[in-house]
Amino acid sequence: MDESINEWGIFTVTGYTQKNVPASIASIQYPHFGVQFHPEVTHTEHGKIILRNFAERICGMRPQARREEIFDAGKFIDEAVYRLKQEVGTGIVVVYTSGGVDSTTAAMLAKIAGLKMQPVYLEMGNGRKNEARYVQEALSKLLGDNVYVHDRRDYFIGNVAELPDPEVKRKKFARLYSDTRGEIDRMFGLDRGEAFLIQGTIATDRRESGREAGKYGQEDKGTVDSIKTHHNVGAEATLGQGNILPLAELTKDRVRIVARELNIPSEISERSPFPGLGMYVRFVTGLYLPDRHMVTEVSQITSAYGMHGYVLPRKSVGLKGDSRVFEHAALITGQRNWTSARKISKALIEDLDICRVLFLPYPVAFEQEALDASANYTAREGITRLQEVTDVVETAMDEFGVVSAQTSVIAFGGAGGWLNVIRDVDSVDFRTCRPLRKPDEFPWECYDDIDRRLRERLGKDAGVTTFDVSDKPGGTTEWE
Repeated sequence: MDESINEWGIFTVTGYTQKNVPASIASIQYPHFGVQFHPEVTHTEHGKIILRNFAERICGMRPQARREEIFDAGKFIDEAVYRLKQEVGTGIVVVYTSGGVDSTTAAMLAKIAGLKMQPVYLEMGNGRKNEARYVQEALSKLLGDNVYVHDRRDYFIGNVAELPDPEVKRKKFARLYSDTRGEIDRMFGLDRGEAFLIQGTIATDRRESGREAGKYGQEDKGTVDSIKTHHNVGAEATLGQGNILPLAELTKDRVRIVARELNIPSEISERSPFPGLGMYVRFVTGLYLPDRHMVTEVSQITSAYGMHGYVLPRKSVGLKGDSRVFEHAALITGQRNWTSARKISKALIEDLDICRVLFLPYPVAFEQEALDASANYTAREGITRLQEVTDVVETAMDEFGVVSAQTSVIAFGGAGGWLNVIRDVDSVDFRTCRPLRKPDEFPWECYDDIDRRLRERLGKDAGVTTFDVSDKPGGTTEWE
């Protein structure tokens, strides 16, 4: 076995990855151990057993009764309602609502606390099809307070949608979002201290923005890399004591548990998450021509599995070694062999500057030059089309009973037409995720139905539809 020496003594490699890379080590002289992976995350096989064995067999920690941590939703609700009453009292609260589970749960806690509440929906042109109307009708009924819709679609589409770099796009969006919130502040007296603000920001939002999840108002001291800029997290510093985040310490799965306890309808409590930037990070505009050497390597690796492989002139945000990367996406095409597609994805992401792999389940060959070409379209046209594609995908998945922790639909155009991406994931806390397995978790019949519906609704603009087969890490849950 391999041995190495450092100030802690001699270490022996006790485990390797499939590519023969050391994955775990143990000291010969001392009870010191190390792993080159995250045993604590959901998708690490036997991860909890590894941690339990370390605690009990190595550290001698032997609890009287071993049990899983149980989240007490009722206790959380009681404590959250008490805190809201203490912080707000008889004051007025403005609650930003999006129609998703996070903001709706925050609003319901305010309702139970008996607070004087004004729900607000910012119409920024980046939501699902007819989203503003849905939110206004559904939440006004649920909360018993009329949802005010602040329409700024043209302002956002004209300034954000066509920006190519995702982080520039997020920061620009954050500035426009802050400006728009300033309008709401003045309208309801938030700027004058006459009202409080409640948001549905959760732990995942804070951690990906470089803050320590669960420590409200405190920047992380170098332990968390800023993967993505979240507009609602960035607003914390400017809103002072009037900004209340009742869900800041919860992960998405626990928010859903609280929502069910509050009897929020399942069409909201189980609704697929939708990021604040919505269509603006799912409508991809940046064009980055790939390196010819990478094109050759992708083709060679993919052909070894009997498929075609290409490098797309698009880049995506990824996560490698706990750090943010911005790397190319690859496209593979071939027979409906999910196992091979997943193996190709892992090989490309591990070996190359690629963090995203798309799978077109047809043995189609493309010309790399055609994939590299750009297309002419306006942001409004692209986003309107993406809203239609998203509606088709979500409707079909619902009818086929396909359950995903989150489903993003991404689109970008080229000279050869539109390319649609279904990013369906299995996840508990979104620290890690994997795509749904085909066909047992997502039947091919559902895919074929999506393809048929898109051709019926969009005609020549239907494009081709692919699956994102990347894990997190290397890809993130969302594309940008």
